Amino acid sequence: MQSIGQLMCLYDLSNSGDYNLIIADVFSQQKVKARKIKVFKGTNQVSEMQVDDKPVAMVTIFDTLTKPNLPVIAVAVGRSIVYFKDF
Repeated sequence: MQSIGQLMCLYDLSNSGDYNLIIADVFSQQKVKARKIKVFKGTNQVSEMQVDDKPVAMVTIFDTLTKPNLPVIAVAVGRSIVYFKDF
């Protein structure tokens, strides 16, 4: 029997005080290609990104070289760290 799990976090992706729910598939009943990271605002999905391997951790970091300082989602995937920005 296969289990389904997810990483879930709340982040202020637009630096406006409104938080978005970010969900990453940890275990999937389908093939590895089905693993995705989804971003929700309220109950609406606003973004979806595909990852190649099992995500094990998520964190947001801020790019201090640009104005305004908008966050970047860093996701540990397998042996790599993948960065997502401009949602």
